[in-house]
Amino acid sequence: MSSPVYLLLPLLLLLAAILESGAYRYEECQRQPGDEIIWEYDVRRPYRLGAYQEVEAEYGPTRAIITCIVINSLSDEDNDSVWIMAGGLGQNFLKLKFRSKYSRGLRYKVFVYGQSMLRQG
Repeated sequence: MSSPVYLLLPLLLLLAAILESGAYRYEECQRQPGDEIIWEYDVRRPYRLGAYQEVEAEYGPTRAIITCIVINSLSDEDNDSVWIMAGGLGQNFLKLKFRSKYSRGLRYKVFVYGQSMLRQG
């Protein structure tokens, strides 16, 4: 007869593997009623042996105020860091920098939410 512990063990190992290999999410928000996605950006680069990869992305300036930045790392094996270099919440522009791990690629998905300044006031 099988013990309940032995039946749960494969499930627990699977959950641990998913959590360990799972990618991360960065979110900085001051959401407001009426927010909409104002910029969506994909970062995808294949691996490059013997080097780090860095990618910069810019949004704006535009006639929208940023209220939320969501950055999803789609690969824990490849991605290393992401920085907000300029702009951000409460601004009308954003500059991001992405960096891969050594000899790896990049896979990020960015969502920026905000509101048009034309509708305010």
